[in-house]
Amino acid sequence: MATKSTKGSLAGGKVKFRVIEFELEGSDESLHDGLKNLAAALLRTGPTPVSRQLSNGSRPAATPDAASVEADEGSPDDDVVDSEIAEPVVKRSPASRKPISVKVLEDIAFDDVDPTLPEFFASKKPSNVLDKYLVIAYWYKNQKKISDLTPDHFHTALRFLNQATPKDAAQPMRDLRHRRRGKFSVGKTPGSVVINHVGENSVREMGKGG
Repeated sequence: MATKSTKGSLAGGKVKFRVIEFELEGSDESLHDGLKNLAAALLRTGPTPVSRQLSNGSRPAATPDAASVEADEGSPDDDVVDSEIAEPVVKRSPASRKPISVKVLEDIAFDDVDPTLPEFFASKKPSNVLDKYLVIAYWYKNQKKISDLTPDHFHTALRFLNQATPKDAAQPMRDLRHRRRGKFSVGKTPGSVVINHVGENSVREMGKGG
């Protein structure tokens, strides 16, 4: 068996590899057995790694062999999600609330007291739906002595005033009851609200100054 060494250059570095030559003598059967043994030996030892040396004398970082790559690809840790790279939690918006149905209350009169609801409403000049609800609630409580109000009470009053009712008649009630405003409180009957002293004070300030 003879060996031959060859040197060459590649991209400014040096590459060194060795060629191995085998000489076998014998009968066909012995040659066949020898080749089988040689092949088995090469399979056990694997290919001879190529030694590469850069021009500055350092060696490049070792490259993982095929066996280690296959082990990494088949690692059970692949199923584990790192907390640092986990996808952010997406907040889902709550399902839209279904508007409740409302009806006109037939047993309430709006022009049998002083001031009437149209007169009081005109004097306060509410500019938005929340102010309209406050004015109506104030009039119900102080002129009609009705404190607990449902969406039907507001819908009936708005219809009498020729004002549009919101698509969800209960939404302004929830907004005014929210702690950020705190002008409505929870009523005694289910689903009702009552205007409190904060809301009443807001109504008293409406319409002043022109």
